[in-house]
Formats: sequence, structure tokens, C-alpha cells
Amino acid sequence: MIKINLAPLEELENKLWYIPDLFIILAISLSSWFGVQYYLGQIKEDIVKITEERQNYEKSYQRLKPDLERFSLLNREVDQLKKKLNSLRQITVSKISRYRPIILLEHLQNLKPDGLWFNFLKDDSDEQIIRLVGGAFDNLLIAEFMSALTRTKFLEVDATDLRTQVYFPRVYLERVATTGSKSSQKKGNYSAESAAFAKIQDQQIRQSAAGSYWKSHEKDFPEMAKFPGFEMNIRYAERSANDQNLER
Repeated sequence: MIKINLAPLEELENKLWYIPDLFIILAISLSSWFGVQYYLGQIKEDIVKITEERQNYEKSYQRLKPDLERFSLLNREVDQLKKKLNSLRQITVSKISRYRPIILLEHLQNLKPDGLWFNFLKDDSDEQIIRLVGGAFDNLLIAEFMSALTRTKFLEVDATDLRTQVYFPRVYLERVATTGSKSSQKKGNYSAESAAFAKIQDQQIRQSAAGSYWKSHEKDFPEMAKFPGFEMNIRYAERSANDQNLER
């Protein structure tokens, strides 16, 4: 039987041929091992730092825990006090707010000149605006009524009289017309401030208020068609004696 050796010639001549390759493999292995150990060491150091920080935070929390508990207790007490204050506000509501509708009606009745009447009145308490529809024997009476309303802001405030603490700072005449003549109906000119009245000038009000005046008087009271009617928006406000002193 013939045996043939197929090994390379340099392996046959040098029997330690594998030593350089082995050295390279060992060098790569050692480098990798040291690299991994260095990386693991960095991770361990980070873990130690994070652990120390966590312990420091826990110690700080334990020191602050009594203060935090007191703070939470104070928040609960503040909430309870707010509830009590709200309850007190509901019980001790100002007399002006309580009697304001009556005061407004009294003002309108007292300031209304003879020969002028009301057909519709709506109080928008959110916007503090009164929507008023009525009529008069003469246009001068309407002008007199508007002047009387605006003069209330110049009256002296009496701390003992709630009526003096409610006044009318703005009066807007939306329309004045003679019901028997549609051509004489005129729209008022609006400023930017009067845009607030848009909320109460809806179709329902026009049908129930203005419509009832402009139409019913022609049908039911034809003799009143020659007298002028008006639509008016009146803003009201409240003030105290201290407020007036500050203004002075």
C-alpha cells in the first residue's frame, strides 16, 4: 500500500510552523479578554455610582419625608378652608347681589318719565345687561329716560342706601320707530363695546319682545301706532362708597 503525504512543503520542513498562528490567536484572545474586563469594570463602576446616588436619594427622602407629610397635611387643610370659605360666601352673599333685581326695577320705574311705558324687559345677569322694549308719547321722553339712566353714574354713593350703589354706565338705543310707519324705523350705530349685547339679541327675543310691540300695537291698538317705540340695551354695574372715594 502506497502512502502519500499531501502536507505543504514548509510544514514538512518546519515542524513548529503553527507557533506564529497560535501566538496571533492568543494575542487576539487576550486583547478581547482585557477589553471585555475593562468594559465590565466600567459597568461595575457605573452600577456602584448609581447605587450610591440611589442611597443618597433615599437618605434625602427620609430626611424630607416629615416635611413632605406636613406639606400634604397643609394642602388638605387649605382645601378644607377653601370649602369653608365657599360655604361662607354662599351664606354671606352681599346685600347688593341679593336685592339687585329689585333695585334695578325700582330704578327703571323711578327714572321712567310719565308718558313712557315698557312692553318687555329681560335681565342678562351674566353680562349685566337689561334688554328693554317699550314706547312713549314722544321721542323727547325716550331721550329724557336715557339721560336719566346715564346720570346715575354721577350720583353720590350712600353706604347706607344700597340703591345708590347700583348704576347704569352705558345705554344703547338699538331702534326707535313709529309702529305705523316702517320707513321711519332706524337702526342704532354700534361701537365695538356694544358687541357684548349680541348674546341677548337672538331671534326668540325679537319675536317675543320687539315683534310683539311692533305688531300687536298696530293690530290691537291702532290708535297707538302714531307714537314711537324703542328697543334699548342698558348695562348696569355695582360700586361701593370706597370705590367712589378711590375715583376721587
